[in-house]
Amino acid sequence: MNGRTMAYGVIASVCVMMLIVSPSADAQKRSASGVKPRAAARCTVSGKVTDLTTGKPVAGFPVMVYVQHAGSRSAHRAVTDRNGVYKTSVPRGARAVCYVMSYDPQGKSAYLLDDAWMQSWRPRTLTVSKATTHDIKLKLQESRDVVLTAALPDGKPASGVQVLAGRAPAQTGHDGRATVKVPKKAAALEVAAISADHLQGACAVLKPDQSTLALRLEPLRTISGTVTDREGKPLPNVSLVAMPIIGEEAAYRLMEPMATRTDAEGRFEVKGLPVGRWMVYWNKGEGVKAGQMTVALKGAVLEPVTAERAVMDPSLFKGSIGRSPETKITQASSFALDGNDNILVCDEARSRVLKVSPDDKLLATWNIPFQPEALDVRDDGCVLVGGHGKIALLDATGTVKATGNAPGGRSVTAIAHEGSDVFVCAQGETGFAVYRMKDDFTAPKRIIGALSGCCGQMDIRVHQGFLYAAENTRFSVGKYSLDGKKVADFVHSDSKKPAYYGEGCCEPKNLCFGPDGTIYTAASGKMEVKRYGLDGKFLGNVGHLPDSDGSCVRVTLGVSKDGKRVYILDTANNVVRLIPRK
Repeated sequence: MNGRTMAYGVIASVCVMMLIVSPSADAQKRSASGVKPRAAARCTVSGKVTDLTTGKPVAGFPVMVYVQHAGSRSAHRAVTDRNGVYKTSVPRGARAVCYVMSYDPQGKSAYLLDDAWMQSWRPRTLTVSKATTHDIKLKLQESRDVVLTAALPDGKPASGVQVLAGRAPAQTGHDGRATVKVPKKAAALEVAAISADHLQGACAVLKPDQSTLALRLEPLRTISGTVTDREGKPLPNVSLVAMPIIGEEAAYRLMEPMATRTDAEGRFEVKGLPVGRWMVYWNKGEGVKAGQMTVALKGAVLEPVTAERAVMDPSLFKGSIGRSPETKITQASSFALDGNDNILVCDEARSRVLKVSPDDKLLATWNIPFQPEALDVRDDGCVLVGGHGKIALLDATGTVKATGNAPGGRSVTAIAHEGSDVFVCAQGETGFAVYRMKDDFTAPKRIIGALSGCCGQMDIRVHQGFLYAAENTRFSVGKYSLDGKKVADFVHSDSKKPAYYGEGCCEPKNLCFGPDGTIYTAASGKMEVKRYGLDGKFLGNVGHLPDSDGSCVRVTLGVSKDGKRVYILDTANNVVRLIPRK
């Protein structure tokens, strides 16, 4: 940041602290006697806003904290005191996102300078298991007042409506009115509004010369339709996202990500969209090129979407698993190699595991009593499987020997073993957590908490008596004892150095161990694989997929016993591919 920019900026230090209420003896007595127990523990979200130039605290500065908990969403507005400190309280286990994007007492709008904070349309969620500090760089601009009015479809004032004009948040009062400050010299700004019950909404554009804007709420709509090729054949498992053209920037902060996939008949549905113009785009998938279309959302049903089939270069898929009609995978979510170098692939959509030979011959199909998302093969040939709230133990023939509930009933992202102990990584109340239990899935104990991973990804492996975790948001591989104590932290976050884990928003997404005991890591940006020693020392590049589209996805790894074949999960094409060696 140069000196001129610093003269117009502030830094907000965001601290998130978990207040844990442990049951005392008195509390246990009250519980035993039928007395109502204490309320659940809560998180105090606090921070300090200071002027970057003078270092003095800024009083009266509003901060918005968006919270999602137990299926509901809310916005908390906190104002800094005379010491520049703001504070609010949210339920324990809630996902809290802080946005300092309003205005200061002198009538200047504050805007983020650090693009990394807003680098994607999915907001970054702060970890709340321990005290955390995050500095946000802000720029101040001269602002002007704009009066927004929100009305229900019958014309009556709409109170409690959450509104964003650009990055300026507000909430309408009983009269349906709200005043926001927006940059004085800004061009047209996107405005989005969502009713308090999240059933109605509106999108609009605020022109530079407007000082008032009326918003008429309408019921949120649904885009639904079918994706077919040019011959009219349905295309399954195509990933689609609906993005607003009007209100694009604002709507993403008031609404959940609007993404879906087509089913086996090519049908899709995206719910909860305000009336307006939307762009529906689809990612590269099985034989499909990426594309997009614009939708004027007035009705509820979209005309059939025609996606162009991609012409795949067969040489890129040489040695891949899942290309033959017998081994075709509907939705590949993970894989592992067994002792004979056969590939076990999770077909999540069809609740099954396919056992495939290295030359892509189907050896067996195992039906799983839940949707599998992760698996691990033991030395005795038994297979551990984790999925949507469930875990299972299969013998070498695929027969289910035991089942259990995943800790907290949450989705399992990785599963590993050491002897008769099982290690399960699952989405926790905040971040990801690792649990240790017996192979009959009894006596679960959380040994690691609040692991930081983005895009729903967190991978773990156990090797030579230690547990390793791909802590991707920290660009680190963490090494832990089997009791959960961290013993080493291999951070490679400098993109200018060869040891950098690879391109992507947060890397590495996945890891595994080669036959020589070295660590292999995979980054999703270019689906590139690198190799490191057990001390974290960079040993070299392995290779990457030349046709990767840079999606932020799971890229499970596996290495053959002789170390000559390195496999990587390709979720876009639902195959397991060989990495071209350098």
